[in-house]
Amino acid sequence: MFVIGIGTGLFSQGVAWVVLVLLTAAIPVALVGGLLRLTAEQGVTPQAVAGALAIYPLVGLLFAYIVAFVARVQSGPYFVQGASVSSGDRFYYSFTVLTTTGFGDYTAAKPVGHALAVVEMLTGQLYLVTVIGVLIGHYAGRRSKPVNDTGPGPGSGTVDDTIGP
Repeated sequence: MFVIGIGTGLFSQGVAWVVLVLLTAAIPVALVGGLLRLTAEQGVTPQAVAGALAIYPLVGLLFAYIVAFVARVQSGPYFVQGASVSSGDRFYYSFTVLTTTGFGDYTAAKPVGHALAVVEMLTGQLYLVTVIGVLIGHYAGRRSKPVNDTGPGPGSGTVDDTIGP
């Protein structure tokens, strides 16, 4: 019904944009809740890793929407390269900033854009290093544990086996 409302002009572009941003923000929140439940019940599974990885591009989309909002409300162009920038260019810019690739073909023109870029870079890198890194580490550690580990004892490979009387 919402799509019909946008197509027929019942809802303005502003309303559509707000709904799109809210839905894009709600998806990671729902994923985090599900991932926390899943990892608490089953440990780190491939599904948990995939869910955590799915959050990363959504963060890039959210920052692209924020860039679009700031570009619309600030005076002057958002980018040094000029005022006529498409939505696709904003998404491209957001993902080059999120991944800290930074090709340099688009550069924020004002301090608010610079600050937003720094927040996005830190978010992207800290998310990959901490959340994804920890999940992968736990998943790899879980896969390398013996299935029938009964704890310390003869033949278990623990320190108790190497210490003599």
